[in-house]
Amino acid sequence: MKIFNRPDITDEKVAFIQKLIEENPNMGRSKLSVSLCEMWDWRGSNGQLKDMSCRDLLLSLEKARKIVLPKLQRTPRSVGDRKEIRNIAHDETPITGKLTDLRPLCVEIVSSKDMLVEFKSYIDQYHYLKFDRFIGENMAYMVYSRDGGHHNAILPMKDIYLYPLDTPDQNFVNDQ
Repeated sequence: MKIFNRPDITDEKVAFIQKLIEENPNMGRSKLSVSLCEMWDWRGSNGQLKDMSCRDLLLSLEKARKIVLPKLQRTPRSVGDRKEIRNIAHDETPITGKLTDLRPLCVEIVSSKDMLVEFKSYIDQYHYLKFDRFIGENMAYMVYSRDGGHHNAILPMKDIYLYPLDTPDQNFVNDQ
């Protein structure tokens, strides 16, 4: 199983891609990218096909005039278009004090649809870029205080490392 890296694209593979397109004129770009990923066993670390990466590769080949992709079957999302995010009302009281006053903290992976709606709402309300969509492999976490009532942090994770606090009594301030 190939993980993360693109397959080597040789002239033979380019010719194969173009022949596949010509022999399957009704095959859309999505189906084409899935088919190529399956043929090349191109997968991410989670085992899922890297079809979005493959589509990027196909667009690069078309831009370089090495292949001619099938016509778009539907209109792509425009830059700046985004799905409506429902903002959830919540307690906005600033959390101040020592970290030990909030412990133990509970870190939960965002795993249910309801948690994802809540996560997107908070990112959309408090992150300067708002929430648009996840790109690539990501994990999302919610951090709660000991009473379960306060959201201390919302953590979208992609290639991030967490470091422990210097001391257990280090002050924790959350202005947002």
